[in-house]
Amino acid sequence: MISFADFSLAEFVWQNRFEWDAWVSHSEYAIDGSLLLEQSQKQAGQPIVLVSEQESFATYMALKAHASSSPTGFSLTINDEVFNVVWLHQPQAITATPAIAYADLSPSTMFDVTLNFITI
Repeated sequence: MISFADFSLAEFVWQNRFEWDAWVSHSEYAIDGSLLLEQSQKQAGQPIVLVSEQESFATYMALKAHASSSPTGFSLTINDEVFNVVWLHQPQAITATPAIAYADLSPSTMFDVTLNFITI
């Protein structure tokens, strides 16, 4: 189960769960030809991308409102693991495609909903 604030996101999946490497390294050769290697563990900055194939328009708008009004960190729980995150507004915190009903002012369903967070 994925949850944060007042949201319980049963249909969302952690898309990039296995793409994070907690180590950073830099290497270069010295003038004498020896290898200089620096490595350290990252303290934060893990991107977390959650995706859902379909959500209600009301859920989408509530998530969008949270993303617009929450500039500080909050706890995101994914399967009992807790992350301190902020919304990642680069390029956008939340994206989706509306299921268009041309006679309606607002769609009832949003497809391909993506939520972007980053650990702090």
